[in-house]
Amino acid sequence: MTTHLRVIRKDALRGEMVGRAACHGWRARSAVHTTEVQADVDCLKCAKKMGFTPKPKAAPASPGGTCQVCFGQYRAPHKGSTHDEKEPRPFHSMANHGFQRPGDGYLYGKCPGVNHQPFEKDHERTDWYVTRLEETKASHERVLAQLKAGSIDELPYQGHLRERGADGHRKVIVILVKKGAMRTFRQDLDLAYGGNIPSFDELLQRAIAQEEGSISGLATHLRIIDARLKAWTEKELLP
Repeated sequence: MTTHLRVIRKDALRGEMVGRAACHGWRARSAVHTTEVQADVDCLKCAKKMGFTPKPKAAPASPGGTCQVCFGQYRAPHKGSTHDEKEPRPFHSMANHGFQRPGDGYLYGKCPGVNHQPFEKDHERTDWYVTRLEETKASHERVLAQLKAGSIDELPYQGHLRERGADGHRKVIVILVKKGAMRTFRQDLDLAYGGNIPSFDELLQRAIAQEEGSISGLATHLRIIDARLKAWTEKELLP
């Protein structure tokens, strides 16, 4: 955590002397770590503003590595375990990442590369990920073949109603459009989102384009990962 220099200034609103971080101005009261001892300050902005040399930041206690799945670089601070093992593995594994933090105090989701060795040391999780991508690509190819063969009799269309829900947002409904159906208009649909329900042929062309785009994106992703795997050699972890 960065340590800021705390300086005593007069608060213009409250008319009293308060301690504030040198580099944060009015936001200084929210500074997490402050000190009046210059020798303990490692914030570059505080040091530059006050004209002294900051304390060098300590090197990370744990090495870093490249995730086998998302290929992002993160710390590998602990000897973790995989999801199907009760006992920890005797190696450094990737720290938690890839989660969402919506603000309710919980973390949701995580990258499948968490708790596995960095890519510098192993690529078994990358091989697993490639298999999942190939299965997903094959699934999209099957759907595309069905769309082009005309074997699908109905397609979904997502519409927004004029009526708002309790949360203030437009209600969303899914309408199944049968084969041969023409473009229709519904009074209860919000015109801002398009009050018309597309014809089946329009939805079919959209679905084909969407599947072709997904297949193209997956193929590109697989080519990039394949190049990484072909060039793989075991390396030292990142500093």
